[in-house]
Amino acid sequence: MSEAVLFLDVDGVLNHVETFMARKTDMLAVECVACLDRLVEATGCKIVLSSAWRGMPGLEARLRRRGVLKHRIKGEWRTPRLGRVQDGSGWVSAQRGDEIADWLSRHPEVTAYAIVDDESDMRPEQMPFFVQTDFHKGGLLSEHVDRLTAILAPSNPEPGQ
Repeated sequence: MSEAVLFLDVDGVLNHVETFMARKTDMLAVECVACLDRLVEATGCKIVLSSAWRGMPGLEARLRRRGVLKHRIKGEWRTPRLGRVQDGSGWVSAQRGDEIADWLSRHPEVTAYAIVDDESDMRPEQMPFFVQTDFHKGGLLSEHVDRLTAILAPSNPEPGQ
């Protein structure tokens, strides 16, 4: 079975500076969650949490209450926390892109993926699948949803196919 996956960060994607200034209790912006819902509906993608919120029960509970995790992929729905990885120059601290690459290496059923994050610590080969949001400019916006949809949406088959 083919699967489209969205690697989701939270801070700077599903919230932004105004969310924190307003001291919203769940720290999620209504408009950003609505954009995520539109993306999931348009593409049918499943969510894999790549955020620092992963594995933190209280923060994951906030995502559940807002319906974000109802879209998660079954089974392994969080990227791993890697301490260090080896590159050509020796051992270095793992970055978000390393954790995503590790997750993808164990999931050959994934045929399309996109990454949404306000940080750009991705591997070079992941950059065509990466959309960067901005914590100071509203987090996930419609323009980001459009770009993510273009990455994740299956191409329309030719008539008669």
